[in-house]
Amino acid sequence: MTIIADQPPPEPPARHKQQLAAATLAHLLTLPLPEVWEWRIRVGREAPLFGQLPPTSLDVLRVWLHQWAAALTDPTWRIVPFDDGSGRLSVRGLFFGTVVEVWDGITAEQVVMGVDALSELDEAVSV
Repeated sequence: MTIIADQPPPEPPARHKQQLAAATLAHLLTLPLPEVWEWRIRVGREAPLFGQLPPTSLDVLRVWLHQWAAALTDPTWRIVPFDDGSGRLSVRGLFFGTVVEVWDGITAEQVVMGVDALSELDEAVSV
């Protein structure tokens, strides 16, 4: 028998990634975090767990995302602009090794305002 140590371990099958994401989601649902309107399990994407918060005001959205950021390891804030000028504000981080991203949509005006405010959000989370 020959063991070749230079080879990386094989990529786990998609089914295994889905099972891990589902188990992570089951754990997240037991925590006292803001309710997520819709969860998606996405294999082969940057964030296997992708959750959309219910529509709300920007102030409430920030509070909810701060609460989610506190539950994640190494949270980062993002604004993703869409073609129509609107976008999404999200926080992304790890939860027991699984990438989780929680977000909600924001208006075009909020996208412009939010780009300037992202540094403040990162500083608030990292404290």
